[in-house]
Amino acid sequence: MRPYGYAEDRVTVIDKETEVIREAARRLLAGESLSSVCRDFRTREITTPTGGHWIPTTLHRLLASARISGRREHTPRSTSETTRPLLGEIVADAVWPAIISATDSDRLSSLLSDPARDFRAQAATGRTYLLSGILRCGRCGRRMNGRPRSGVPRYVCPNVPGTAACGDPPQAGGCQPRCCSSAGRGHASHAPTSTE
Repeated sequence: MRPYGYAEDRVTVIDKETEVIREAARRLLAGESLSSVCRDFRTREITTPTGGHWIPTTLHRLLASARISGRREHTPRSTSETTRPLLGEIVADAVWPAIISATDSDRLSSLLSDPARDFRAQAATGRTYLLSGILRCGRCGRRMNGRPRSGVPRYVCPNVPGTAACGDPPQAGGCQPRCCSSAGRGHASHAPTSTE
């Protein structure tokens, strides 16, 4: 597959695609999110080289690549690694022309490799709902998850196809989880609570 912005020979630039790359780079450096840029590209029917819609991970990899700044990048990996790390070491100028400046490319790489932007890592280290997966449903005994409704935090029994989870939504008054054993395994009651 050819790299976006370049023809099949991987050297000749495609003017229409270079403008898209420059626009995306400008917008990200101005503070816009990858998701927002991808949504706009979908609306405008700007597609990837395979004809698919842009998604944040694909745009992220494109904009973090040194290729678009006309530089070669080496990313060593061990035989046990299954995916290539995002950033490598710049080892030389390339034979293909740059689409964006090396300065902008370095700024994008720095921005996109910032750990504060990795929401998956944040989710793995800091839960919003501390009891998710610990509380148990009072009806079916399955693990409950935290989900907001109209901005109000609550725990629900997930309705996941292929599992025995009841998936019943909280009744009037809301689902009020209660930890009921000293062993730390909680059960939540679906019974409505009285607010009178």
